[in-house]
Amino acid sequence: MLLSGETAVRFVLSDAYTNMSREERQALLHEGSGPATMSAFVEIVFDNSDNRFPTGKDETVIRRTIGLKKDEYLLDG
Repeated sequence: MLLSGETAVRFVLSDAYTNMSREERQALLHEGSGPATMSAFVEIVFDNSDNRFPTGKDETVIRRTIGLKKDEYLLDG
């Protein structure tokens, strides 16, 4: 599943999806036939050449992984 830019940003930065049931998470992760998907992720890469995020890197990456039971957030891996 591919998300539009605005939808992906909202998904990564919002906590709107954190209280979903296992069934709701499964429906979000997998639609249609074929093998079930256990997790998915959305990653946003920010240009940080102006050092807006004090990471010392030219790019800052925020990644959200959603699974059947919990979510995981990563900043620069």
